[in-house]
Amino acid sequence: MRNSGFRVVMAAVAVALFVCSCINVDHTLGSMYVPANQDISVKVTEIPLPVCMDMADSIQTNLGASAVFGAINTPMCGRFYAESAFSITPTYDSLVIGGEPVFKEMVAILSIEGNQSLTEDQAVIPQNIYAYQLNVKLDSSLIYNNSITPDKYGTKSILKENVVYTGGDEIKLYLTEDFARPILNMTFQQLDSAELFMEKFYGIVIKTDDVEELDLGGRLNRINLAYSYMTLTYTSTNSAGIRRDTTVEFSLGAYYSVCRYESSTQEYAQADPSEALYYEGFCGVKPKIKAREIKDAIRGWADKNNIELSRMLLTKASVVFPFEYAGDGEIYKAYPSNLFPCKRYRDTSGRVTFCPIEEIADADMDHGELNLSLFHYKSDASIYIQKLLRTDDRDLTYLDDIWMMGTYSTTEGSFLDYKNYSMGVINGTGAERHPYLRFTYSLLLD
Repeated sequence: MRNSGFRVVMAAVAVALFVCSCINVDHTLGSMYVPANQDISVKVTEIPLPVCMDMADSIQTNLGASAVFGAINTPMCGRFYAESAFSITPTYDSLVIGGEPVFKEMVAILSIEGNQSLTEDQAVIPQNIYAYQLNVKLDSSLIYNNSITPDKYGTKSILKENVVYTGGDEIKLYLTEDFARPILNMTFQQLDSAELFMEKFYGIVIKTDDVEELDLGGRLNRINLAYSYMTLTYTSTNSAGIRRDTTVEFSLGAYYSVCRYESSTQEYAQADPSEALYYEGFCGVKPKIKAREIKDAIRGWADKNNIELSRMLLTKASVVFPFEYAGDGEIYKAYPSNLFPCKRYRDTSGRVTFCPIEEIADADMDHGELNLSLFHYKSDASIYIQKLLRTDDRDLTYLDDIWMMGTYSTTEGSFLDYKNYSMGVINGTGAERHPYLRFTYSLLLD
């Protein structure tokens, strides 16, 4: 286990990375102003959360305009590896190749929107870049971190020459004629339809060398597919019988992109992590709370206090995950900026994906921000707890469990953070400041 001396470990990692027992408190609000026969007591209680740790496998990694690749090795989490696959489609329709096309050059320009590394010197380490053609069509069934396995792409490089990346805003890949040739042989209908084009010409995989188990360091790179593209230059004969050079452009990931992630934090998964809770972003280990166990904890508290749950009106509920100050503020640069309850949801096609619980949409609620004043993550979960208490035990499934996962917000809404790698140590269930559920309630009169 890596958890021995984890504070020392995290101190080393974070500088690198960027570069309660049960408490019952009763409050009576404004009772002096309310007639005695109408007095309603609003009460607050805190109960320990039953938390385990589990691997967030089969997470969705179709990240829209982003794709992550690279490898990193940290003292706490060990090796994390990523590679990305994305579709190739003509940028413009009505593409006409011309007669007797002769290949001249094909170039892919990858726009890099960000990197993550252990130390400043790791930010510029050389990484060999590899590219291979997929042998399957990307579609909506391939959305998970384990969807793209090595057998789904070829072993022959499609690069014309070796490429070494040392950081920076762009990677340029010169591609082979063998890779480009099928495009020059396509019909007008295939070139005019993205769907038909993808049936004939599969996408590509971008990857780099893995890190050695004993070598700390590495770098993760994030491609901005919205600003990445591919060009093909060739000579052909036009309708007037004139030979001329033509350059056409292709979009990368405009229809599909998906990342493959591998984590080595499986050893942290356990049923009762009393000492510490570990968090790793992407597909790594996460704090998890089983719905049945939360409900049992609330029911146990109610029985102990002679409270009928049917008479309890829940007005607010929050899950709180404390952590301790480790003596160096730089450590928290490695922590997720938000840690919020998420559930698995099954869509109409039967696919199961992670999404934040619905409280994420309410701007007035706590969204699990990293709080370095109180040293905790606090997330509102009122709607979730209310629904949980109303759900029959026989109807509860693994889809009702909540996972604490990193999130981020944009003008378009809040989403799971599958773009930024993060890690952190949170107090375990046996700590003095352990994870707890805090809720406010009133008891309805008979």
